[in-house]
Amino acid sequence: ILKDGSVVGINGASVLQFPTASFSQNLYAVVWHRNHIGIISSTGLTESGGVYEYDFSTAITQVYNGGAGYKEIATNVYGMVGGDADANGEIETADKTLWTNDVGTKGYKATDHNMDVQVDNQDKNDTWVENGSYSSQVPD
Repeated sequence: ILKDGSVVGINGASVLQFPTASFSQNLYAVVWHRNHIGIISSTGLTESGGVYEYDFSTAITQVYNGGAGYKEIATNVYGMVGGDADANGEIETADKTLWTNDVGTKGYKATDHNMDVQVDNQDKNDTWVENGSYSSQVPD
């Protein structure tokens, strides 16, 4: 996944390909992230020339069940909700407990909710506290 949200092949540039895949029904995009609430597209992906596209960022309605697991992260830009350190699909007290155990440490950690490589109060106050009411809406 690139900074602009594009999903590309393992070389970091080419279109992600599934050469033997054949779809007879709608194809939906599901995105999981190590410490964010999982999301699924609210409608099937559009296909043009063998390339499927979907822009999650344009509206709260781009995600199945909208605001229950997704939010506006900048003016008219929507994105995934961080704070799910244990990756169970809910932002809850257990995530804060994990944060408490890691606070003051550095590195690639699920408790580093803002992904600045430091587990600190910003992760708790700006992400965990702010997003405490969110849960994944991706169906089982």
